[in-house]
Amino acid sequence: MSDPKKHHFLPVFYLRQWAGIDGRLCQYSKPRGDLVKPLRRHPDATGYIKRLYAISGVPDERALAFERLFMSPVDSRAAEAMTQMVDVANAENFTNGERWAWAQFLLSLMSRMPADLRYVKKNLREDWVEAMPGLEERYQQSRSPDDPTTFREYLDTVSDGFFEEGALRILEQIIANQNASRAMLSMHWSVLMADRAENPLLTSDRPIIYTMNFFGNDAHIVLPISPTRIFVAVRERTFARAMKQKGQRELVRILNRHVTGNADEFVYGIDDSQLRFVQNRMSGERVPTLLESIHQHRLASAKRALVAG
Repeated sequence: MSDPKKHHFLPVFYLRQWAGIDGRLCQYSKPRGDLVKPLRRHPDATGYIKRLYAISGVPDERALAFERLFMSPVDSRAAEAMTQMVDVANAENFTNGERWAWAQFLLSLMSRMPADLRYVKKNLREDWVEAMPGLEERYQQSRSPDDPTTFREYLDTVSDGFFEEGALRILEQIIANQNASRAMLSMHWSVLMADRAENPLLTSDRPIIYTMNFFGNDAHIVLPISPTRIFVAVRERTFARAMKQKGQRELVRILNRHVTGNADEFVYGIDDSQLRFVQNRMSGERVPTLLESIHQHRLASAKRALVAG
């Protein structure tokens, strides 16, 4: 039986694609300083944090509900879709249920990492007033004489569990967002092979490449799904054709550079043969995350509303 307190931000079924004949993959990380260290790990022994999606100060039945009732089903459905995905011929013939499951999994990869959770919790506490016009006024109307003078002062008295639960609700809303999923479903899906490239594909804890606007002509979502396969969703087929025209060697180089440069803490491969590549590029080319973009958009909207009002 799996440990209910062991919360994988990178699901085992996904990491298992990089496992070798020994059942393990190569985990690249920087445990101390800037030196990258490669370690052989079983997929179940990496990509997780104990109680990552738990809520402080409440019984485990409630504290662990987000992982048990939401994240675990998302991953289970995506694992079933992956069995079809790794067969290139089936990638464009998903059932509707498989496509919904895979779209939700893609949204989860954009927002479920430990740094994402820390970011949401931090900004719930620090920017809530600025991001929600009228909140201070509503607080003043409802507060009793014994309550803190301002809403920000009130937030300082609230337990960490309050913000943790709020952060999980935000993640759930993003991952389960039907408009975003529908936008993905309306794109052209395919799987590109990279079995003749000089090096295998890498993955990381920031493995997905995507445009923030899923409806633009250049909209695309790209994800390595094994050492030799790449999932691609595009608004215009010309983008996918342009990827193919680069050739497998160049395409793998571009993707490996992105997933390595954008990594938070971990890069993964089938072995340590790309240690020098990872050492030179790990975490060196970060791009804004989905949550960072959403947060900045909300702050900008709030400021515009204040100016207009």
